[in-house]
Amino acid sequence: MNNAIRALCLILVSAAPNGIGAADPTRNLNNNLLCPAELLVLQSDVRQYQETDSQNPRKTGLENRVRVALSTLAVICRRYLDVRQARHPDREANDREFIADIRQLSMDFADNKIEPFETRIKALIEQAPLPLQLFRIDREGPDDENQAGEIYRQYCHGCHSNTDLSISNPAQELAEMARQLPENEFIARMWLGVKGTPDIGLSNPLTPLEISAMRRYLLSR
Repeated sequence: MNNAIRALCLILVSAAPNGIGAADPTRNLNNNLLCPAELLVLQSDVRQYQETDSQNPRKTGLENRVRVALSTLAVICRRYLDVRQARHPDREANDREFIADIRQLSMDFADNKIEPFETRIKALIEQAPLPLQLFRIDREGPDDENQAGEIYRQYCHGCHSNTDLSISNPAQELAEMARQLPENEFIARMWLGVKGTPDIGLSNPLTPLEISAMRRYLLSR
């Protein structure tokens, strides 16, 4: 995990589809995870958007995050489907429908048709579930968890334990998120990384095993 130290605080909050270079050996893994993770985060962010008062600055932050994520969702989900089609070529027709539903999500949100949006994205998540088994394999057990805790204390605690609710995109308290969010959503948010503004794009430097260790540490606090 030492290679992740400088970037760790920037990848722990939420919602950005971040591509990686073609030469990256983890490209297929990233393509397998980005689309399912983004769908989960979008589902939650739209629900929060609906529940947030219009006078709360967080509503604007949520709206911006949802719109930006939707603008690239078809691209990252096509990459996910390309990997899946290589294993299951008979799914081509279903995959065309999948992308059509992705595009419809943008129109639903733009027209404030939240109920159809929620129905559609729930069905898409069922078709493209996040493979949690990748995040449930221990590498070194307590050693990884202790290292995750040290990185959190040195580089993340300052921002993620003092949430400023007066801004549109506050840094959430990570231990609270780990306790309150479903496992799949919390892992999805950690995998996707942060996007406070549209021009931020950082590849996630953590592996699924390292994310698993970070979650175990946060739950133990």
